[in-house]
Amino acid sequence: MRNKRPQPGREQTSSDPKTHRSAPICDAVAEEVAAIFRDRGALSLCELEDRFALSALRLLSTPSREDRVPATRREASVRTRVEPEPPPYVIVLAGGDGQRLRAAAKTRFGVALPKQFCPWDGERTMIDRTMDQASSLTPADHVFVSCVETHRPMTEVALRSWPRSRRIYQPSNRDTGPGILLPLCHVAHEEPGAVVVVLPSDHYVADASQWADGVNRAIDIAREGPDRVFLLGASPDRPETDYGWIVPFEDPDDGWQLVRQFREKPSLAEARRLFSEGALWNTLIVVARARPLWSLFAACAMQWTEALQACTFHEENLRRCYEELPPFNVSRDVLEPSCDRLAVVPLDECGWSDWGTEERIERSLRERREHVEVGAGAVRSPFPSRKGDDRPC
Repeated sequence: MRNKRPQPGREQTSSDPKTHRSAPICDAVAEEVAAIFRDRGALSLCELEDRFALSALRLLSTPSREDRVPATRREASVRTRVEPEPPPYVIVLAGGDGQRLRAAAKTRFGVALPKQFCPWDGERTMIDRTMDQASSLTPADHVFVSCVETHRPMTEVALRSWPRSRRIYQPSNRDTGPGILLPLCHVAHEEPGAVVVVLPSDHYVADASQWADGVNRAIDIAREGPDRVFLLGASPDRPETDYGWIVPFEDPDDGWQLVRQFREKPSLAEARRLFSEGALWNTLIVVARARPLWSLFAACAMQWTEALQACTFHEENLRRCYEELPPFNVSRDVLEPSCDRLAVVPLDECGWSDWGTEERIERSLRERREHVEVGAGAVRSPFPSRKGDDRPC
């Protein structure tokens, strides 16, 4: 790079990027003005004005010599600054009806609430605990809660401690696919390059800190790695037939693995085989940038992606879309047929469980009780015993 002569009577400011940009332009403007005035005798007033206007436009739209120097030859002070990544966006799935636990909720709480609104451990609702998890990952105004209109009163009460979170009300429950897609439309409209984390609101973790470490690791991988959709996989302790299973290709490389196979709710025989082969449980915690996640949905549910692109912000059209299009499940209809687009990040042991059945809730509470210090008191089951009395797990 050539040295610049300091201006008389002024301090050298070559480290200022604005100086690098403006000095060559000012020199060029002076040359253009001199040329115009040399020709002024042969030009009318209108022609002079046009000449000045064209010269200014050309000079301001042409990069300076400094801008044309390859980056490897520029001084550090004029390198292009990399903007910091925005915080991730978290989509909390809270629109399910929880049909399998409605009877248990009726018995326990006197009303058949959807499971995410129930305090199964006797302390806090599942959605409240999930919001705690979301707040450990990102600011509250980056949390989109995917709800349904029929649950609006319950949702507003449940989220009263989270006023800055953003509720996205679906006209009706059309399964987990639309439950992710509709808030994803809002995220893509706001920050299309952001990382998105999908969290179900009906899951339990015993060790929240270990869980957060795993999800934050997946966020870092999604920011720095390939444009894939990353799933968090939990280490299984039994051949569960009610979960999805992720079969990775090889040992983790930089903390993640490509996915060879995804099996949603296999038979018992197949679950035993997957368990013995070292497959992982699908937690349905999804981490990806908004664009590749949207592309994954577009490849498997084009009707929905095209419709929501057109009607997300139009209430009446959105209602019609939900009435006319078929429901779809993200695990069965999107993840299972899309292994070539997926990767998995193994989740360290944190006591993860999908609280979709009474048996799994009781197992988690029993395991939690076993880790409670002696004298701290037993955690009681949310379900009555066969004799009608509550019992410790």
